[in-house]
Amino acid sequence: MLNVYIQTIKNLKIKQILYRLYYSLNRPDKKKLITFSNQLSHPLNLQSSLNSYVSYFGNNTFSFLNKPYTFTNSIDWNYAKYGALWTYNLNYFEFLHQPDFCEKEGLRLINDYIFHYQNIKIGYDSYPVSLRNVFWIRFLSKYFIKDEKIDSFLYAQYSILQRYLEYHLLGNHLLENAFSLLFGAYYFKDKKIYKKAYKLLKKELNEQILRDGGHFELSPMYHQILLYRLLDCINVLSNNQWIEDNLFRFISEKASLMLSWLSNITLSSGTIPHFNDSTNEIAPSTKELFDYAEKLNVKFNIVPLSDSQYRIFRTPNIKCIMDIGGIMPKYQPGHAHADTFNFILEVGKQSVIVDTGCSTYEQGVIRNTERGTFAHNTVVINGKNSSQVWASHRVGKRANVRILKDTDNGIIAQHDGYKEMGVIHQRSFSQEENRIKIIDETLGNPDIQSVACFHLDKEINNIRLDGNSVILPDCCFFFNNPDEITIEKFTQAIAFNQRVESNCISVKFKEKLTTTIGF
Repeated sequence: MLNVYIQTIKNLKIKQILYRLYYSLNRPDKKKLITFSNQLSHPLNLQSSLNSYVSYFGNNTFSFLNKPYTFTNSIDWNYAKYGALWTYNLNYFEFLHQPDFCEKEGLRLINDYIFHYQNIKIGYDSYPVSLRNVFWIRFLSKYFIKDEKIDSFLYAQYSILQRYLEYHLLGNHLLENAFSLLFGAYYFKDKKIYKKAYKLLKKELNEQILRDGGHFELSPMYHQILLYRLLDCINVLSNNQWIEDNLFRFISEKASLMLSWLSNITLSSGTIPHFNDSTNEIAPSTKELFDYAEKLNVKFNIVPLSDSQYRIFRTPNIKCIMDIGGIMPKYQPGHAHADTFNFILEVGKQSVIVDTGCSTYEQGVIRNTERGTFAHNTVVINGKNSSQVWASHRVGKRANVRILKDTDNGIIAQHDGYKEMGVIHQRSFSQEENRIKIIDETLGNPDIQSVACFHLDKEINNIRLDGNSVILPDCCFFFNNPDEITIEKFTQAIAFNQRVESNCISVKFKEKLTTTIGF
């Protein structure tokens, strides 16, 4: 286990380690940092933003992550029975923006939260503070509510946030901190908060948004969430004249890049592939984001995929998206899976080969399985993961990738995730007329047993195994040089805490396997 910690820690930035130590040694009772003082607020002029998913049903009944709960007496804002992520969602207050939410009920819930502020625990973490403040400011601005107590509490939250920015995590967490600071700066016309927001947004967006527009954590779901927040910031800057500088132009350019990447990665059905930590019913849909961008007059041109390490083969009838990269970013792999050389396939508007997906962040067997290599459409050797995923959001030893060929219709790459077994996995993808060919080779040990996995969407039920072929309604798989082909069951995650049984084509082979998918 010591080696796992070493492999995990050595990839962190020194800044992360120092801040983790500092925050561990400096743990004040954050509620004692809250001081109520009169703050002059300026409700924002905003175009209508996106509705949230319905998660509040009245009478203190909430449902997050497909787990409902009714508080029979007062709301316990620390309720932890369903795990930390459920409690986080309760503290986000995103439900204020679900369709037809009542202003009176929203104010009741906000005031209830403030009334219980001395009992709040997890809600003072910087991430829920960041999201809650954005959603409160949007709500207060929508109804032009100026309430001294609420504004005072909001400002106190920004004081805490500035002291405990998530430098120990970085990545999307620090970016959410920055988005929230921008909202707070404009809401309170506070130039000190604005200066911090400006500096963070410039640095983090330049680092986190890649040249092809992808967010560097390579999760389509988090990409949608962060694009949503970026568009909200454009909404603030374009409709509230206060400070004149280049920030509006800068974030608009980043939003355009993110829209391009999302356009590339979105399937014909309008859904996103569930690469890494991605699932349904969390982020706004691609269509909603495109419509919101159009309303804000944010335009984009398609930029080819590059730095995000995804590649696409497409014809009028198929779309195949391949992952030819390793763990990214090295210092924040919390949402990464051991999925090197994974791919998905859509024929028409029907998903055929799918990523298993993500249904929980709770540490345990399900989380480990969904992050493991067996849950992805790639090669497993001796039942091991290609990268050492552990705990809930940790990665130790990682597969290093070497790209040998990268053209529009052909890709060859190698990774060393199995080097301890003396094996290099090489996979090639090529596109020919009406077919895709995949060649897997285990270089270095011709006798080692390998398994290639092809996870079929839950809707694919008509499956026929015929010799070395597997015949599906819309395509056919032919395997050259297999030792054994079986159809096995796996659990497909379709949302948090929602899993269904589906089928996986499992192909055992040694040394080399050629897979031809015909249409």
